[in-house]
Amino acid sequence: MLFRSISFTTGNAKELDKKEVYIIRAIVKLIESQGYTDFYILVDEFENVTTGRLTATEVDRYIINLRDLIDKERNWCALFAMTPPALQRLKSLSPPLAERISSRVIDLRPLNDERANAILINYLNLAREESQNIFPFDDSAITALRTKSHGILRVFLKSCFSFIQRALEELKKGEIINEQFVTKHFQIEEE
Repeated sequence: MLFRSISFTTGNAKELDKKEVYIIRAIVKLIESQGYTDFYILVDEFENVTTGRLTATEVDRYIINLRDLIDKERNWCALFAMTPPALQRLKSLSPPLAERISSRVIDLRPLNDERANAILINYLNLAREESQNIFPFDDSAITALRTKSHGILRVFLKSCFSFIQRALEELKKGEIINEQFVTKHFQIEEE
C-alpha cells in the first residue's frame, strides 16, 4: 500500500470557496485511477483551528468545507488529532461537526511522572550511551515540566530539548536542570 503525505495551505480565506474540497476530491479521483481504494486523511493539530489563529469567518469557512467533505465523501477514513480543549471548543463552534468527527475518540492520556521519566530517559539515550539516569534533569524538573506541559508529550519533549540547549549556555559544570530552572524558562512556543 502506498502512503503519501499531502499538505494544504489555505492562504487567504476570501479565496477559499471550497477550493480545498475540490482539490482533495481531484486527488482522490487521481489516486483511484491508479487502482487504490483505501484512503486515510489525517488532520493534525486541529487545535490551530479553534485557538484564535483564524478569524471567525475563516473558522466558519473551514468548518463548512470540512462538513461538506465528511457529508459527501464516504470512501475514506478521516483522523483528527487535537487536544481535549480543542474538541470542547469545536463542540461550541459547531456541534454537528464535533459530533461527526468524535464518534470514536482515542483519548491519549496526559503523561504522569513515571511515564514522563521513562520517555525522558529514552530521549536522552538517543544521544548518549544507554543509561537509566535522568541527568542533566532532576526529579523536581520532570514534575514541573510535566505539570507545565499539561502532560502533552510533544510539548514535554520539545521543552526538554530547549532546556538542554539553554542549560548548555547558562549552567555551570555539575549544575542540573531543576524545578527553578524549568519555572524560569518554560514557555510554549508557537509553531
